[in-house]
Amino acid sequence: MFPINKFKKIAILSVSILILLGGLFFFILSLESVQTQFAQQITQNVNNRFDTDISIQKASINLKGEVLIRDILIQDHHQDSLLFVQELKTSLNGLDRFLNRNYDFKSIGLDGVQFFLTQYPNETQSSLQYFIEKLKDTTDLKPKAFSFKSEILDLNNAAVVIEDMNILNSRSSFWDIDLALEAFNFEKEIMSVNIQSLNGTSDLYGSINSFKADIRYSSESLSSKSFALKLNKNEINGSGLVTFHSGNLANLNPAEFFIQLDENIIELNDIAFLKPYLKTQSMLKADVVAKGSLQDFELSFKLKGAYRSLIEGTIQVVDGFQKDEIRINSNAFSIKTSDRALDAILLKETYEQLKPYTTKTGDLIIDSKFTGDKNNWNIIANVKTKLGTMSPNVELKRASTTQPWEYAVALDVDSFDFGTLLNQKMPIKGTASLLINGIIDKSKVTLMDSKGLINQLE
Repeated sequence: MFPINKFKKIAILSVSILILLGGLFFFILSLESVQTQFAQQITQNVNNRFDTDISIQKASINLKGEVLIRDILIQDHHQDSLLFVQELKTSLNGLDRFLNRNYDFKSIGLDGVQFFLTQYPNETQSSLQYFIEKLKDTTDLKPKAFSFKSEILDLNNAAVVIEDMNILNSRSSFWDIDLALEAFNFEKEIMSVNIQSLNGTSDLYGSINSFKADIRYSSESLSSKSFALKLNKNEINGSGLVTFHSGNLANLNPAEFFIQLDENIIELNDIAFLKPYLKTQSMLKADVVAKGSLQDFELSFKLKGAYRSLIEGTIQVVDGFQKDEIRINSNAFSIKTSDRALDAILLKETYEQLKPYTTKTGDLIIDSKFTGDKNNWNIIANVKTKLGTMSPNVELKRASTTQPWEYAVALDVDSFDFGTLLNQKMPIKGTASLLINGIIDKSKVTLMDSKGLINQLE
């Protein structure tokens, strides 16, 4: 019979040797020279298989069996930077699948990422699309479509630069990005992903505090069944579809879109021309539908403020992103507000100028329609208050952007209580028509001419 004590000694010795060999193995892998050689082998293997221009400085394996690849640089087809990764973490199986053109990963972690998405002059594809072409499996007679999957994909401290060199001033940047994705799937040139969390900073949009969405992206369209964005102090929730029509994310000029936003919170102080007049944290709740193209789109909206204040309507914007060509019109634009609502959002000095009138008019309801461009505006309105009704027709025009505005106002007043408005002891109600002309130069209003007809005075 085999002695039990002797068996124990052999088992302990075997385990000790395995631990020693394992420790020796990981010690060898921790050596700078070994990590460099490991990285060179991976680099050579990848570049030979895919005809790419990739460099890797270090690669190692930790005790968990994870492969750590550091300082990865991928150059695009113009020898400019496409992607730099300070550290990539995946499993040994994941690395093996990658080298065999099987891009199906359990998880990938990326730290210190810099990504440059560029479309060069006179080219119809982005630098990323050219790179993906090289990763496709062309060993068979019928090449397989490119496929990349990862159940979990995490990015930390990432930066992204997007630019279409065929479009002037199209460069936009994002930085300090932390991103957690689930069910990332890029297959047959269609990407779908569930964004669990995203935060960062943008030169166009400011601080992205939080973003969650399900996204589907292809060369034809970008869609989301639901998204939730916290941008600065704004909260934007909704769904949307953008159809590119031969464009792309950097060039949205040909695109058409339909975006629906529900129960959003809009920080009014983020609107530059309103900021000097508003209290901090002045907010509206907004429901918005936007549809059309960048050249011609329509906005339908309902904005709710404090004390039942409401702005509601539909606006059409033509050439809205061409400053000298923009045209705006609306056949239905209404505002409902009150003295309490204005006091809640306006700075004290602004509100005090309006207070002598707004405390007497009660609820103010304005129904209007308008058209305008950079040098001409026409506004037709009907204003209802508890003191009576006014119907102004306002025309604004100027010869050029360097010239003052000329204004002409045709005002009809119906049974309006001027006595209360002007603090008169005797009630004075009037029905009248007025014509007013003048000039607005650098915010200074000058009355040039006025005339009118009083039809009735009580």
